[in-house]
This record gives sequence, structure tokens and C-alpha cells, in this order.
Amino acid sequence: MNKFISVFAIAFTALLGGSIISACSENVDDLVIKLTEAVKNNDNKKAQKYAEKACNMGSDFGCYHAGGQHELKRDYKKAIIYFEKGCNMKTFQWSGRACTELGAIYLRGLDVAERDTAKAEDYFEKGCSLNHGYGCYSAAAKYILGKTAPVDEAKFREYFQKACNLGEELGCILSDL
Repeated sequence: MNKFISVFAIAFTALLGGSIISACSENVDDLVIKLTEAVKNNDNKKAQKYAEKACNMGSDFGCYHAGGQHELKRDYKKAIIYFEKGCNMKTFQWSGRACTELGAIYLRGLDVAERDTAKAEDYFEKGCSLNHGYGCYSAAAKYILGKTAPVDEAKFREYFQKACNLGEELGCILSDL
């Protein structure tokens, strides 16, 4: 009887497209929990490992943190790869943060061909569209400085107000100017 149950379990698992081994392997939720613990314990090596795995399994949280771990090591080329992957997930929670971090890297010209203000502003706007308050605050600069777009008071107030609505205090202060 036990042999029958084992054969049935293997056949059923194969029918579902998996295997017994994959049923026991880590899932993205497990990795995110391990990542969170590693970050709490300041274990950057483990945090990077779990973040990269979680990112590769489709977690925007994992991608954001993998980019951040590489940024801490000043490996901006790898940070860009993970932040771009997270930004492109467009999941609103951590994707917006990843987009905003990309904007900051391009604004400062860190390990990219050259400082690219227009690209940075595009990432800030994308971060804002994914409801990241600091992304909205940063996107407003495009319409205040007038370097890559005409000065537009209504537009920068709109971005500051959205930043404020998303909890970014500087947006609240500046939207009332």
C-alpha cells in the first residue's frame, strides 16, 4: 500500500507540472521572510542572496533590496540591473522605490556613461506613477528647474501635492508655496 501511495504522489505531482523536490523548495514568501530577517540582523551577505533569489522569482521587494545591497557595495552596474527589474514590475509597493533609486543613480551619474538628468526625471515620474512619494517630490524638479521641460507651476504643484498625499512631508510644505 505504501508503494502505491508513493507512486501515486509522484505521478500526481508530475501531472501538475512539478516535482516532489520543487514542492519542498523555497517559495518567494519564504525568501522575503529570510531577507527581512537578514536585513534586521545586518547580515548583508545573506540579505543579498535572498533578495536576488526573491527578485528572480518575481518579487519587487526582492529586486529593490538586491539593488540596494549592490548600491551599498558601490556596484552601481548591478544595482541598476536589479532596480530596473523591480521598476519594470509596476506593482506599486516596491517598484516605485526601485524607479526612484534608478533616477537618483542617473541624476548623480554613478557608474553610468554620464549623468543623465532627463533619464533620471523619467524614472522619478515613473516612481511617482507607482505611488512612491519621494519619486513625486523628485519629479517636481523637472517643472521647477526648466532644464528638460518648460517651467510649469501647475505641474510642479501637482507633483508636490501627490508627494504630500503619499506621506512625503516636503511635498506638503512645497505644495503650499
